[in-house]
Amino acid sequence: MPNVASANTVSVLDFGARGDGYTDDAAAFQAAIGALALTGGTIVVPRPSVGYVIGDGRRPGTSLRCPSGVAWQGEGSRIIHRARTPEGRNELFDIRDVSDVTVDGFIVDGEEQVRKAVKLSGQTQRIALRNMEIFDCVNFAIACGDDDSVFQDVLVERISISGACGVAGTGSGINFFPRLQSGDAPASRGLTMRDLTIEVSDGRNPKHKPKFEKKQKSGPQCIKLNNLIGAVIERCNGSGAAIAGINVSNGTTDLTILDSNLSANTWGVRITSRSNDSTTVTRNTTLRRVSTSGNRKAAVAIESGTFNTRIEDCRLEGAIALTRSPQRRVQIAEPRGKGRATWKDAAGRNVKVSGRRNNTVILQDNNGTMRLDSLTDERGQRVAVIGETDFGTISGLTILGGEIGGIKTQGKVKPILTGFLMEGTRIAPGGKVKLPPQR
Repeated sequence: MPNVASANTVSVLDFGARGDGYTDDAAAFQAAIGALALTGGTIVVPRPSVGYVIGDGRRPGTSLRCPSGVAWQGEGSRIIHRARTPEGRNELFDIRDVSDVTVDGFIVDGEEQVRKAVKLSGQTQRIALRNMEIFDCVNFAIACGDDDSVFQDVLVERISISGACGVAGTGSGINFFPRLQSGDAPASRGLTMRDLTIEVSDGRNPKHKPKFEKKQKSGPQCIKLNNLIGAVIERCNGSGAAIAGINVSNGTTDLTILDSNLSANTWGVRITSRSNDSTTVTRNTTLRRVSTSGNRKAAVAIESGTFNTRIEDCRLEGAIALTRSPQRRVQIAEPRGKGRATWKDAAGRNVKVSGRRNNTVILQDNNGTMRLDSLTDERGQRVAVIGETDFGTISGLTILGGEIGGIKTQGKVKPILTGFLMEGTRIAPGGKVKLPPQR
């Protein structure tokens, strides 16, 4: 993990930090950063009398930009987060294009504002986030993501996230979305998260209880993972998510979830493959000794387009739900020099564009009625199809041991299930197993 020159140590108190809950200590913290910018080392942040205020919520350039080889060492030190990056983003620990960085021992108060406690971006490697309590950081408590973000070897352990974390449609407790959703983008690798307690809620509710909207499609989630290879989540307690306790999607490969409890979410775990091409589907997700309770729709939801899901020795209160994502994504050539055209299906309805790349357009079949011989452009001319991908199949579902509340199939259009195996698994009283068509 991070390699830090421990012989070089400074304290923020040496640079005038006060920690009185009133004075803006951003300049003192940045002076400590400057002292170690070339050599690396440890910045000690002693426990304050009240809290270190960082920024004023308006002025850019007050975030804590972390150089390579630097460890932030708190002592359960409270930071009142009002920082902004030079670009004006509301981020406290700004970890971008660096390696060997540790953030350890902090309490971060987001004051119920749209703020991120930690943001990883650019090219990062060997990053450790430890022993942190983050609350009332609306949007994301910890996030990794930008179009060009790629990380390698990130450790997140002993983290508590609570309070008004994520209003509907904007946030999650932890969100790792480290690269573009296209098959030729480099993949991030090596994420380990353990000993997490995440209770997210809708920031519009003063009692910090989740608001579940009837047709809500986005909102606060405990953990959201996209587009990475090789991840482990161990001993995670996640609750209150308007979508999912753990949402796995868009090219996440080789994920293992161990010894975790997910309760009072819409779904406990949700596994999807909403991507733009077949090279970024979600593969090889394993749940082992996971328990769920009180989740509103299902213990585990698995969408078509996913590959090789294993559920081993789990205790799932509620059913495993199998659903079908948009049936096909059809690739067509985009006309040159004509701007952004529109396309219509056989019923004359506009077809949703799910992506554009290399002078081609990917059209999404949401309702199962798209006929390839009936696609027309805005001038009513027939469209030539380059290729298509069928996302209607759940490929590989194995359930071994444990107890589940049943299996159900959701949606008007059913998925196809291939490679199904269930052995030694108890079905809870009243539970039923209703499988979709199998091949």
